[in-house]
Amino acid sequence: MSLGGGYDLIKTLPVKWELLFIDGNHSEAGVEQDYRHLVRPGGIIAFHDIVEHQPLSGNQVRSFRQRLRAEAETEEFVADSGLCGFGIGTIRVPE
Repeated sequence: MSLGGGYDLIKTLPVKWELLFIDGNHSEAGVEQDYRHLVRPGGIIAFHDIVEHQPLSGNQVRSFRQRLRAEAETEEFVADSGLCGFGIGTIRVPE
C-alpha cells in the first residue's frame, strides 16, 4: 500500500524520528505502515483521531492504538470523550 505524498519521501530518509505525529490514512493497515520503521526506540508517536465516536467512516486508529497499549507506555488527550471529537493519543516506542 502506498500512502503517497510526503510519506513516500520520508520513509527513504536514513533517520529515526524522536517524535512522529500521525494524521493520515485511518485504516489499521495504513496506520501501521505509518508507524513502522520511522521512530527510534524511546521515541513518541502521537496518533490523531483516537476517539471512538466520530464522523470518520472506517477509522481504525483507536483499535490499532488499543492493541499497542499492551506493549508500550501510553497517554490520551481528549477534551470530552462524550462529544463527537477526535483526540490525540501517544505511545512511547519500547527500547
